[in-house]
Amino acid sequence: MMREAVSNQCFTSFLVGSNKVPIDVLQYADDTIFFGETSMANVKTVKVILRSFELVSGLRINFAKSKFGAIGQSEEWCLHAANYLSYALLQFPFCYLGILIGANPKRKVVWDPILRKFEDRLNRAPKAVINRLSAIQRQFLWGGNQEGKKIAWGVVIQNNMRWKVGDREKIRFWKDKWINQQESLAERYPRLFIISSQQNHTIRQMGIHNDKGWEWKFSWRRLLFDNEIDTTINFLREEEIAGGQKEDWSMELWKTKIPSKIAVFAWRLCRGRLPIKENLHKRHMQINNMLCPFYSGAMEDESHLFIHCIKIQPIWWELMSWMNIKGAFPFSPKQHFMQHSSIQIEGLRAKRWRYWWLAVTWSIWKLRNRILFANAEFDTNRLFEDAIFIVWTWLRQFEKDFTVHYNQ
Repeated sequence: MMREAVSNQCFTSFLVGSNKVPIDVLQYADDTIFFGETSMANVKTVKVILRSFELVSGLRINFAKSKFGAIGQSEEWCLHAANYLSYALLQFPFCYLGILIGANPKRKVVWDPILRKFEDRLNRAPKAVINRLSAIQRQFLWGGNQEGKKIAWGVVIQNNMRWKVGDREKIRFWKDKWINQQESLAERYPRLFIISSQQNHTIRQMGIHNDKGWEWKFSWRRLLFDNEIDTTINFLREEEIAGGQKEDWSMELWKTKIPSKIAVFAWRLCRGRLPIKENLHKRHMQINNMLCPFYSGAMEDESHLFIHCIKIQPIWWELMSWMNIKGAFPFSPKQHFMQHSSIQIEGLRAKRWRYWWLAVTWSIWKLRNRILFANAEFDTNRLFEDAIFIVWTWLRQFEKDFTVHYNQ
């Protein structure tokens, strides 16, 4: 039917590449995808084809699961066309067959599904291939001089046997005494051990190597209670040291006098661990709308949500004007935090500007959640007032000489 529609000039195909190869329909299993120019004539032809297919075959098309999307047309036009077809409106980017369609192919998140498929294939690879890959991995992890090691190596003593921590397939993260010889992490942090969903995992299973080095991946059976926050902070500090991850930003964060839950929030933000849409997608969760809740023109990731969103940037500009500094915004929240931490202004201590960064990012996060889960509206003034009140509260609580009234 599609070939007849094209030959009778009832449907205009989509032309691909410099050779103008016409593409009008693709089928995979029980999925059918129509491609064509964005015109109502094409939309009406698709409607006729689908209805004719139902009449001829006696089968029914599940319009509730069908979606319509267009590139280069207004949202109003797309919505009109989707309603005409009785389709849902397709949001870009979207995931199909494990691949993110409509996203920037230069971004790492686009290739994550493909990498996962390769990992699944390697799990079924012959033993000789696995041994070869293991040899390459050992050379990477153990290569170089003492200063050039990829992670901080240590020694574990158990049952009179000495194991290098590098043998991560044998050392159990929680149950073996791999940080010191006195006690295991399960003994030192029994409450966290109980709620961990990785109680029997080895060190290898507790993290991954990326371009920044070794990164822990902790998973809990439930959300942490308020009385568990301080224990979690001590635990995270210890694991950063064990993983060779103790960085300047982390030291600045942990020594700042703020409520524990906000310290953990900031740590998760700088480490890329917040449950924002991009991170949830990386964890194989189905996200129907990947767009920023403040501004629908970009995907929600840490960099955009907390720094580069056009509705958030004026707040940082205002703070920079207070600090009398100029310059571009750093790309990542961690770099942004260090930008504020390193500022020294006569008459003001640098930690007050850390307070500002922490208060603003926390207020952004709370507003984002109210918009998504309570249908709140974006309010710049309220966001700014919330941040001001938080900073004033911290200064009054943690600085003995601070006597400024809130309304001054």
